[in-house]
Amino acid sequence: WAVEILDALGGQSPVHALTFDPAEAAEDGGYDRVLDRMVEELSRLEGGAPPIFVGYSFGGTFAAHLAARAAQRGVEIGKIISIDGPSPVHYVVPNPLRADSADALRRQFYLHPAAPLTPDIHLIRATRAFPVVKQDRYMGWVPVSAGNLFRYEMDTYHGCFAKPLIAPRVAARIEAIASGRKAGGARVTPTLDVARIEWSNRVKAALLREDTGGALCAVRDALPSAGPVPDHVA
Repeated sequence: WAVEILDALGGQSPVHALTFDPAEAAEDGGYDRVLDRMVEELSRLEGGAPPIFVGYSFGGTFAAHLAARAAQRGVEIGKIISIDGPSPVHYVVPNPLRADSADALRRQFYLHPAAPLTPDIHLIRATRAFPVVKQDRYMGWVPVSAGNLFRYEMDTYHGCFAKPLIAPRVAARIEAIASGRKAGGARVTPTLDVARIEWSNRVKAALLREDTGGALCAVRDALPSAGPVPDHVA
């Protein structure tokens, strides 16, 4: 997907591609193995400034998880750039019509915590969406961010970021962010809602244990006796 964006980059900084096999990563423990291997690769990079993570679509979610794991291992990260990627607290329901390994891997990542995120986060978002696509704009990143959070809107669809007409604009935005030049983004004030994160992690931990009863109890405990349901519980 990202080939057109890579081709449009000016080559001012080296680009390192971190890859994995979805089938292997979707196996038990695959989530941890993939992240630990990638952090090990990052730790072997020689010299230079801390790496900047750039992820497109699910790669943006992946970048958040990788940044959280790198922080746990003492590897410094410069920035996170997510190109229209769902937030790491985005929930998905297993799709009975799709049983491939990539779908299983995505569910692993959405069910694991990725907070707090201390690097500056830059969100490049599409302003247009197809009616069947669930919206998960910058608000999903707010409660897990401990650093600065910026958002940039582009008048396009999610699948068009890597198309020849749009990719050069995306690449220019990435280079401006990476270099520290003014990129025209709107700053968002992060909240780092620790209580929400801890509650979300309890629900996820129960689901990872296949303890649906425990997950339901955590959800019920968070419901108010009266009034509207909190957004994060809904």
